[in-house]
Amino acid sequence: MDSSLSVVYIESTAADGVVSGSGFVIRNEAGGTYIATNNHVIEENPKGIYVWTGKDEKRSATVVAASEQYDLAVIRLSEPIALSPLKLAVDAKQGDEVYAVGFPAAANYLSSSEARLSSEVTITNGIISSIRSMKNVDYGPDVQLLQINADINEGNSGGPLLNATGQVGGINTYGVMNAQGIFVAISAEELIEFLKDNGLYEPAAGTDFPIWAVFTVAGAVLAMMAGIFVPKLIRKRKNRKGMPLGEYLSRLGKPLDAYAAVSLMMPVVRQIRDSHNNGMLYLKLSPSRIIVKKDGFHLVNSSDNPTDEFLSPEQRAGRFAGVRADVYGVCALLRYILEYGGGAEQMPESRDAAVDALYEVIRKGLSENPDDRQPGMQELLTELSPFNTGAALEWPMEPVKKEKAATQSHAAGVEAEGNKGRKRKLAAVFISVGAVVAILLAVFGWSVINYNRAVACSEKYQFAEAEAAINRVPFASQLYPADAAFIEAGRYMENREYDRALETLNRLDGDAVAALVKEVKYRKAAMLADKNNYDEAIALYKELGGYKESEELIVDTFFRKSSYLAEKGDFETALTLLKDLTMQGYEGANEKSYELYYAWGIALIEKEDYVNAYDKLKSAKGFADSAAILNDLREIIYYAAVDAYHAGKYEDAKKSFDILGKHRDAHAYFILCKVHLYQYPSYPTFLYKDLEPLIGFEDASELIMENHFTAKEFLKGSWRGDGKYFTMDDEGYIEYNIPWIDYGDYYKIEDGFFLLYKKKTPEKTKKLFSVKIIDKDCITIFAYKNGRTYTLYRQ
Repeated sequence: MDSSLSVVYIESTAADGVVSGSGFVIRNEAGGTYIATNNHVIEENPKGIYVWTGKDEKRSATVVAASEQYDLAVIRLSEPIALSPLKLAVDAKQGDEVYAVGFPAAANYLSSSEARLSSEVTITNGIISSIRSMKNVDYGPDVQLLQINADINEGNSGGPLLNATGQVGGINTYGVMNAQGIFVAISAEELIEFLKDNGLYEPAAGTDFPIWAVFTVAGAVLAMMAGIFVPKLIRKRKNRKGMPLGEYLSRLGKPLDAYAAVSLMMPVVRQIRDSHNNGMLYLKLSPSRIIVKKDGFHLVNSSDNPTDEFLSPEQRAGRFAGVRADVYGVCALLRYILEYGGGAEQMPESRDAAVDALYEVIRKGLSENPDDRQPGMQELLTELSPFNTGAALEWPMEPVKKEKAATQSHAAGVEAEGNKGRKRKLAAVFISVGAVVAILLAVFGWSVINYNRAVACSEKYQFAEAEAAINRVPFASQLYPADAAFIEAGRYMENREYDRALETLNRLDGDAVAALVKEVKYRKAAMLADKNNYDEAIALYKELGGYKESEELIVDTFFRKSSYLAEKGDFETALTLLKDLTMQGYEGANEKSYELYYAWGIALIEKEDYVNAYDKLKSAKGFADSAAILNDLREIIYYAAVDAYHAGKYEDAKKSFDILGKHRDAHAYFILCKVHLYQYPSYPTFLYKDLEPLIGFEDASELIMENHFTAKEFLKGSWRGDGKYFTMDDEGYIEYNIPWIDYGDYYKIEDGFFLLYKKKTPEKTKKLFSVKIIDKDCITIFAYKNGRTYTLYRQ
C-alpha cells in the first residue's frame, strides 16, 4: 500500500549501542518534516536522533514534543523530505482489518543488509481484537489502546497501524509478554489530542478544484452556473450551517429509531463528559442547543432557555444541580428524539426488547432522585454503548417548491431577405474576432493566475508547486527571467543541490534573494552536519548569525560532533568539546560526558587496559552499570599491581595502587613503591613515619633497615634479650655487650648491616652486626664476631 512509503526508520544513539524504531510523516512544510513515533524510541538520548532518508544517508532530528504518559513523540527534520503526510483516522472499531507497518529488527536476519528505507518496510496484517484503556505510567491518565493480532516486534515501535483505506488508526507500541496474538497500538485519537495540545495538529486539507478545469468548463457552463449552480450553492451553504434538532425532526417527518438516536447523540454525550472532566457543567440542555449537520449532531451554545421537560427536578426546584442534572438533560433529549418531540408525558408500555432496554436506561436517567440516576456521563456512555451502531444520519429531502407556470406570448416576424446575408457576414466577423479576443483573454488570464500562483508559492518556499505554475505561463523565462531563476534556485535547494542554488542566486538581487540565500546556507549547514562535516556546518551557522535557529544549532552541532568523535574512538577530543559546552550551560552536555567516559572505559577494558579503564569509569559518575564494573576492576587491578610489585615493576604498580586509593592494602603498597623508587623527600623522618606502621607488611621492614637514617629512627632506644643489650641514643651513639669486632671508630647501616670503617678509609668496611626486624618491638642481631644470633626486645 502507498501509505507505507511515508514510514521512516529512526535511530537513537545510546551508551550501549543504538535504539531503533519506526515513525511516519504527519506534516510536511517548507520549515521541515514532522514525524510521529513512540516516546520510548527516542527518550534515551533526545540529542542523538537520526532518520534514514537514503541508502547511505541519515539526517539529524530534533524533538518537538514528547510525552512519557502517552508514550508519544514528534520529531522534526529541519529540511523537508519528499514523503506525503499520512491522514489520521478516528473511527477505529472492533473487528476492523488493520496493517502494522515498520522496521522489525528480526526481519534483518532474512537479508544481507539492514532495512532502513520506506520501500523496505515490513507489513503484517490482522484485526482490532478489542479497544481498551489503561495507564502507560502509574501517574498518567488512561490512554485508549487498540488490542490487535497483527504481529509487532522490536523495531516496529512508532510505526503506523493502517486501516483498509491507508489511514492511520493507531501507533504500533508493544506486544504482551508470554502471550500469543496480543499486541498493542495507541489509538490515533490519542495522537490527535497530543498534537492539538502541542499546537501541531493540521486536519487534512481538501483538494483544490484544478484551475485548468475552471478554464475548460467556464465557457460551456457559464450560463448554467447563473441559473443552476448559484441557487444550489446557496442551498448547500444553508445546509452546511445546519438546523436545530426540532426543525430536523419536523422536516424528517418521523422519530429516529433507538439505534440511530443513540449513535447520533454519542458525540454530544462524549463532549459533555469531557467538559465535566474539565470542571464545566451545561445545565441548559435543550433541542435548540443541538444543531444537525450532514456530519451528525453538534452541541452549541444558545441563548434559548430550556423548557421544564429538559430541566432536572432539582433545577426546577431551585436546588443545587450537579453532574447528574446533565445526565437528566441528555436522557430527556433522547426521549424527545425517540418520541418525535412529543413531550414524553407518557412512555409507551410495550416495545421490542432493544427499545425497552434503551428506555430502561432513559428512565433511570430521568429519576426524580439524583442519586437514582447514572453517577456521571461515562457511566451513561457505558450503558448506551450497546445501542451505538454507528448509524449514519438520514438527511431530509429539500422542500418541494411549486413552480410557477408562466405564459409567454410569442410573435414571429420576417426580416427582409436582403439584410440577412449582410447580417450573417457581420455576425461571423464579430464571432471570429470575439473568439480570438476570448482566447487571448483566456490565455492572459490563465498566465496571470499561474504567474501569481508561482510567486505566491515561491514566497512560501513551495518551489515544486511554483515551478509547475511558472511552466504553465507561456514564454515565462523571457517575460519573467528573475522570477524563473529564483524558482529554479529554489528547486535546486529542494533537491539539496545547494551550490548550484547559490550560484544561481548570485546572479540575482533583492531582499527575497538575500533571504533565500540564507535559507540555502541554513539547509546546506544541516546537510553538512548530517554528513559529519561538522566544522564546515558550524562555519556556515556562524556566518548566518541569528537566522532562524543558527545560534542554537552551533552548539547542537558541537554536541553532535562530540558523539561522532566518540564513535570514532577519539574520546579525548570529544570530552574536551563537551567540557566547553558544559561551561556554556548546554543542556545535556554534562550527562553526555558521563556517557562518553563510560564508553571510553568499556573500550579500554576490551583492550585489557584496566588501569586507564578504571580511571575513565570513575569519571562516569555512576552512569549505567559503571559502579558495578568499577568494583570488578578494583579486584583485577589490585592483584595485577601486587604481581607487578613482586616482579619489581614498581612504577606500574605505583600507578595502579594510586588510583585504587584505600582499596584493600593499596595505600600501603603505594608507599612501598615510592620508597623503592626513591621518590620520598630527603627527610628521613617523613619516610620512617610512613614506613613504621607497615612493619611486617611485605618488605617494609627490610626497607627500613636499608636506609641508615630510617634504621636509626627505628633502633633508637634500649633493646634487651638473651642476657645482651643494645642501645642507641638520639644522636645515633650506640652501646652494647654483644660480641664485637674491634675495627675503626665509625659505623653506618646499609641493607640491615652495621658496617665499621675508619675515618681515613671509609670505603673499607667490616661487618659488625646484621639486624632484622621481627616486629616493631622485636629484632634479631647476628654477631659476626662469634656467628651467633641474639633476640632482643624494645624496652
